[in-house]
Amino acid sequence: MTRDLPVLSPRTRRAYLERLGVAAVEVDLAGLTALQVAHLRALPFHNLFLLAGEGADPGLPSIEAAVEGALRGEGGTCHLLSPPFVALLRALGFDAWLAAGSVGAPGDHIVGVVRLREGLFVCDVGNGHPYLQPFPLAADEHGQTAYGWQFAFGPCPQGQAGATHRLRRRLADGSWKTVYTLDPRPVDYASFAAIIREHHTRVGFGPFMTGLRAVRMTADVLVTLRDHQLERFHRSGRLTSRRMVADEPAIGRVLARCFGLGSAPWLAALAALRRRHPLSWALPVEVTAEPLRVLATVGVTDRASALSRLGSGLLRARSRAGLAADAVGLLALDNGVQAGALATEAAALQAEGLPTIVVPADMAAEWHARLVAGGLAADSPESRPRCIATCRALQVAALWRHFTVEPGLGALPRGGSPAVWMIDDDLEFSRLEVEGDGLALRPADDVLVTAASLRRDHPEVSVLIGGTTGCPPVPGFTMLASQIVDLAAHVEQAGVSSPGARYVPTRRDRARTDYHYDLSDHGPAYLEAFSWESIDGARLDTRAALLAHLQAVPGLAWGMPCTRLLVHDSAAPLVPTTARGGNALFFDLDALFAAPPLALRCRDGIVTRRGDTVWGELMAGQPATVVVRGPLSLHHVRRAGDHSAPLVGAQGSQGAMRRFAEAQLRGTTLARLVAVRRSGERVEALAVLAERTRRQRDAMACFWQRLSRLSDWTADRAVWWHDGGEVLAALKQALAALAAVAATTAELGGATAEPAVAAELEAFAASIPAAVARWKELWR
Repeated sequence: MTRDLPVLSPRTRRAYLERLGVAAVEVDLAGLTALQVAHLRALPFHNLFLLAGEGADPGLPSIEAAVEGALRGEGGTCHLLSPPFVALLRALGFDAWLAAGSVGAPGDHIVGVVRLREGLFVCDVGNGHPYLQPFPLAADEHGQTAYGWQFAFGPCPQGQAGATHRLRRRLADGSWKTVYTLDPRPVDYASFAAIIREHHTRVGFGPFMTGLRAVRMTADVLVTLRDHQLERFHRSGRLTSRRMVADEPAIGRVLARCFGLGSAPWLAALAALRRRHPLSWALPVEVTAEPLRVLATVGVTDRASALSRLGSGLLRARSRAGLAADAVGLLALDNGVQAGALATEAAALQAEGLPTIVVPADMAAEWHARLVAGGLAADSPESRPRCIATCRALQVAALWRHFTVEPGLGALPRGGSPAVWMIDDDLEFSRLEVEGDGLALRPADDVLVTAASLRRDHPEVSVLIGGTTGCPPVPGFTMLASQIVDLAAHVEQAGVSSPGARYVPTRRDRARTDYHYDLSDHGPAYLEAFSWESIDGARLDTRAALLAHLQAVPGLAWGMPCTRLLVHDSAAPLVPTTARGGNALFFDLDALFAAPPLALRCRDGIVTRRGDTVWGELMAGQPATVVVRGPLSLHHVRRAGDHSAPLVGAQGSQGAMRRFAEAQLRGTTLARLVAVRRSGERVEALAVLAERTRRQRDAMACFWQRLSRLSDWTADRAVWWHDGGEVLAALKQALAALAAVAATTAELGGATAEPAVAAELEAFAASIPAAVARWKELWR
């Protein structure tokens, strides 16, 4: 028995279990396994402390100090991980002791051994390998596999001196490598003093003084950093991403965001490596990164030529990036009702040299049925079009088949570490930029070049949310108040100006958060007017600017704003986000399968929108997976008849508008519930829904008030546009369009929050953790 392990106090034991996320443990094999898994996932393996020690002899580190480090989540190498773990096991009532393994020298590795009713078991939480089950000290070999890593533990071959068992790992070429041999007899912690000294002071004694090592495990992914190579292994073992980490800031970000080691002495560790190994660690170093390979995926919903527009943009971007023909592909899911049109577009793109595949209908139907059975789809398999959340889930299913099943889906990028770009079909490869006094729409042919740079320079990022320019991605009814505020201000300003005077937009404060969104959490930013801006960059006089603004007003009926357009900012920093939208670039394949896009079909048949925000909140809780917003925007434009916002027209009955608005309000409420549950706060769904409903009423009241004011003001016959010209005609047409919108949205001003709906949202939010678990079980 190990005699010099400290006895943990009840308080320390409770704190240790809390760090591991374990509430209670049975003293049996199941309890031991649960503790080992929790320890491996709670405390990262790394050699930063050892490197930062600058080769100094640490003496025999205190186990009590190692326990305190474990409580802080610091991790380390085996001497900082295994002794505290065995001390915890003993405090919990396990018969446990320390034992010596031999990796490169006799006794240079520390493990734990536990005696249970079933026999002796080896517990190793300090080797950076995913040993998710204790190894039995049995006469036969025992195998286990985790994250695609395969191990075998069994008796040593005859003639192996001083050891009874060995651990082997299967390599990529199918051969087996011995990781270490083991003598399971109890030893005192003090007996490891010489080995610990050698690891810290002698370069070449083990790997820890010659390079950087870090390992982190989560329930979904194993992340490893070996010098400059960052790898991610999905829990299925069937998806791997490899990235290179070239410079010091990138290494720091990777250690902080992927491994949780931002407070570890990584700067000192890198400095030590540079001094000891200047040829290989003179940062930044030249690293050979894999060329970017992209598989774009889109769900197409009867939007004429949407696939052709996206495909043509990809071809231009591929050419600009100088990528090979097989480096970019397009995967399309038919989410419409116009059979055959999508296949024709796909064939045309294929003929132009862009590998393009339409997801087979039987595959989509099969996966839709599985999603419904798992409570992961809000609409039935017969629904057309499917809601956005289901459409995206089906794209993920098709991607799973493509990346894990031979032969996948044809000649689309598979090998290496391809990125997946999930794009909505109302986007195009262009972007709106500020130019002079107005705006300019430019081709975005450099997006793949930019994506490759971001992937290279930010290996810590798993998902890049590119954002949009042009029309904000919120439904049209949620920006009506801001639009009429701007129109009224423009009309009033023009009315007191000379029609021939040069028009110069003055108010366009894009630094305001959500300046386009009437229901924003950031308050009524829409009450401060924005100027109208020309898109073609031409210099206009007051008359021409007002005419152009008025002629754009009918577009509000299908959700196309006249002002407050989003613009591209190439200097925008990468910042964490929970707002996904329809432009998401997945650098790491495991992130595709980490969280489901969820929606709820309420009892009245309304399906919640904002599944992308629910997804974003769920992803924010995924350890080792970083989601950021970055400067990779695509242009978003709404067109008449594209089903984006049924304000008027064929879908524009008051009932349709009410249901559409309810879907939005309920979806944002659901996303809020998910967010507060993750943060540990408590909030009542009815309170959130009531607040959202109040904001909608206030915004609609603003719309009607400004509409009345606009009508009264423009009736003044003394104003210059009453000369009977085209400005007056455009003004009348604009007022008529706004009156039609007002009639369609009349019900929204009287909306009330219903307790029954709030209860449904509460229940669904409570069920989401189980839904996430079912989602992850699909990808085994």
